[in-house]
Amino acid sequence: MATLSQALFYAFDTAQADLVSLVFGAAEPPAIDTVQFTEETGGDQDRALALPFLPGMDAVVIDDAALKFRVGDMALEVTQFTVLQGPGGQGIVLRLPAAARLRKLDLSYSVPPGTSSRFLVRPVLGSGFGPPIFTAPPFSPPSAAYADPRTGVTVTAASGGRFVIGVPDLLGSAWLLQLGTGDDPASLTLLNIVPTVNRVVLAAAPRNLSVVLRGLPDTPLWGNANVLLPDAGEQTVSFRPLAQRQLAAALKAAAPSALTLPASLRFHSDTGALLEVTERTLSGHYTVDPLDAAVTLRLGGRSAPLTLNAPPGLHPRDAAASLTAKLLGRVLNAGSQPAPLALPGYGLTVATDRMVAAQLPIAPRAELALRVAAAAAAELAVELRADAAGRPGAVLVPAVVSQIKPGFDDWLDVVLSQPLPVAPGGTVWACARLTKGTLNWHAGVVVPGGTVGTALVSIDKGASWGDPTTALQDAAPLLVQSFHAVTSPFARPAIAIRAGASPLLADWFAAATPGGVKEFRLAAAPLPQPVLDRLAAAGAPTGTRAATTLQLYSDTVLDLVVSDAVIAYAPNTARAP
Repeated sequence: MATLSQALFYAFDTAQADLVSLVFGAAEPPAIDTVQFTEETGGDQDRALALPFLPGMDAVVIDDAALKFRVGDMALEVTQFTVLQGPGGQGIVLRLPAAARLRKLDLSYSVPPGTSSRFLVRPVLGSGFGPPIFTAPPFSPPSAAYADPRTGVTVTAASGGRFVIGVPDLLGSAWLLQLGTGDDPASLTLLNIVPTVNRVVLAAAPRNLSVVLRGLPDTPLWGNANVLLPDAGEQTVSFRPLAQRQLAAALKAAAPSALTLPASLRFHSDTGALLEVTERTLSGHYTVDPLDAAVTLRLGGRSAPLTLNAPPGLHPRDAAASLTAKLLGRVLNAGSQPAPLALPGYGLTVATDRMVAAQLPIAPRAELALRVAAAAAAELAVELRADAAGRPGAVLVPAVVSQIKPGFDDWLDVVLSQPLPVAPGGTVWACARLTKGTLNWHAGVVVPGGTVGTALVSIDKGASWGDPTTALQDAAPLLVQSFHAVTSPFARPAIAIRAGASPLLADWFAAATPGGVKEFRLAAAPLPQPVLDRLAAAGAPTGTRAATTLQLYSDTVLDLVVSDAVIAYAPNTARAP
């Protein structure tokens, strides 16, 4: 879809095919559009100032709405005039119902043979008449006797005893039109000729011109009770707040098949006229709330899905959301791996008669996380043991007991009663045993040279330990994470955006500022272009929205509140390929 140089401005009876061409950029709107009142008595002309319509939008935001217009040139033949015989049977008095610009007359009259005549135009002043303001042909040289009558009136003979009188757009409402003879203004002789008026043509100019925004009720935007002349120049009609109100209502009522989102304007004039619309402005954008409500995500060593719902196939102009991170005082240990997005599908079984231990990285520890699944209710006890010649030894931290509900299949967070300091270079073991039920401790993929998650099994309550004998990929490391405690002042956490395992943005939270002792905030955090591209490429939905799921990740354990999410679409470019 091409970018339009000006806003859409069209009559409501525009053919559908022509409107499609305008909306989709196949035809460029004219640089100057027109509003024409062809009838002598003027009337109403309705126009739409519109944005291209985009389906599936929640709101429209109007930045500017305005028109500029001027009076254009149009000849208008009129019938509303009166003609009276001039004083002494010399000429006629032509009177219009209101002030207008006289441009052309078609008169019939007969001049005596051999008589050289001049056509005189005098203004009507109250009950009298002023001196000639035009003579055709003009006197030479001009004379002060007739206040130096101006040139500009032309007399052209036509067939059938007719004469076409050209007048230079003379403004007024009544004139005395006479014929005289003589070359000396002081001795000019008026002829007893009473012309017949065949046609009166005006240079059209609107009278009582108004522009209103249609609605319930109509809202006046601009008006001029008098005649608007070209000398007045461009007129500006500005109505952004009113356009915002009307287009917001129009969006709610629009059918999905609509082509435009219009603001309806009515131009009115009491007389025929031509308006040239030189500028038309309707700038704004559509917005979508992709979340409907704020969401809270727990981050820290594992990805959390953020699903955005947006109209498919449309390219966002930009998108942003407000972020509030509430830190929980723990950070993933550098020796622990981020949780994988997909599980390999195997692991080890923990039972009441079988303890399972996994090796942990070294650092002060405040929390553990195990990836487990339980079909039935279970009671799990997790304790930390020192390393004794490559096997779990003495208990360092008493067991932390967790109740696991039936069907649990996720990371289990085990928060220690107090941080455990471990000297660098040492090794500890996370040992899991059950007092009720059974569960599976998931394994991850093998990391070359890695020791984290190395598994051992005990069948004598931890007195001795051996390698797993299960067929479930004995060499695979168990999924376990270690978190160390951090204290105030807290560092700003980094929050990455990913699409699956593919990075889209290293840190969405880079510009965040403290909002409290354990809180950081960032208003209107922009989403990067790769996210916008994924929103546009989302698959066909069952309705007007398609879901795009992103993965948010941070090493810092925190609750992230994502709110006030907004996706903006520019109406002229959203459909661009």
